Amino acid sequence: MIQTVTLLMDSLRMVLARKLFWVSVIISALIGVIYLSISLVPEGVSFLFGAYIFENTLFTSETQEGEWFYIIIFTNFINRYWLGSGALLLALITTVSVFPEFTKNGAIEVSLSKPVSRVKLFIVKYIGCLLFVVLQTGLFALLAFIAVYLRLGYLNWSLFWVVGVITFAFSLIHCVQVLVGVITRSSLVALLCGVLFWAMVWLVQVTEQTMYLNTYAVVEEKMDIDWKTGTMSGYDEDRAVDDQAAGYYDLIRKASLPLPKVRDVTLSADRLVVFRDSGSVLEQIDLLESIEKNDIQKKSQRAERRARERNSTSYIMLSSLAFEFVVLMIGCWIFVRKDY
Repeated sequence: MIQTVTLLMDSLRMVLARKLFWVSVIISALIGVIYLSISLVPEGVSFLFGAYIFENTLFTSETQEGEWFYIIIFTNFINRYWLGSGALLLALITTVSVFPEFTKNGAIEVSLSKPVSRVKLFIVKYIGCLLFVVLQTGLFALLAFIAVYLRLGYLNWSLFWVVGVITFAFSLIHCVQVLVGVITRSSLVALLCGVLFWAMVWLVQVTEQTMYLNTYAVVEEKMDIDWKTGTMSGYDEDRAVDDQAAGYYDLIRKASLPLPKVRDVTLSADRLVVFRDSGSVLEQIDLLESIEKNDIQKKSQRAERRARERNSTSYIMLSSLAFEFVVLMIGCWIFVRKDY
């Protein structure tokens, strides 16, 4: 146990010594502080701890819409864009060189000279990289937790779910970087492969969701899509699912099955991080979607919601975890058998 803790502390010291680590921590803290600096006042919305006040009669400290506005800043923007993309990319760049540098001549010999197995070395180094993401996202989650308590007046412990969700999403890409890094000993190649892999699985997931939307969700909502104009129309009678479209969807779903669901994992934070009902009539409206009040738009929003929630959380997590386990086993096997 002492040996494991010592190795883990060595890994953490290596990460803490990197300038990129502190850059990423400062950026995460800065975004958290900016969110904390926003507050609701009787006149409207205050930014930068009262330095700027934007007068607004709808979003104030005395209206339910003001609380809704403060929540939507986190759920629709910070969570989707910073935590789901920016923080992940920064973490991948910061930790990508850990294994390539560790396996270079002169660095690994010191560790191998100690009475410790290579399997333990591999696992501890990998956990050390995950702890970096825990520190980065944990700091932001703490600041967001304080912000919600001070601005909305209640303790929202579910905010700390973002730490586990983002760390898991990071690990699904980082395991590929580790495998490539062990094989090539090149940080640049590992980073390039990791980012390209992330882009590939993102594209596969978006394609699969779009095909499900067009093949099943719109049919269940009794809608038609005009592909030339992009407009939607409704109908009253039930219609069968197009067999050809269903066949294409089955192919892309089978192709996506063994791949990690990185995008769905990050979006699962929307289900896990729960805010209290603000009571606003705007509660059911997504800022990223149209807010037209007609039957077609309501059907369209329901269809999009069906597509987003097409997979259960257990399917997303377990299939992704299986991929990570296989990739890490291959990487560990190569690490153990390779002659350094």
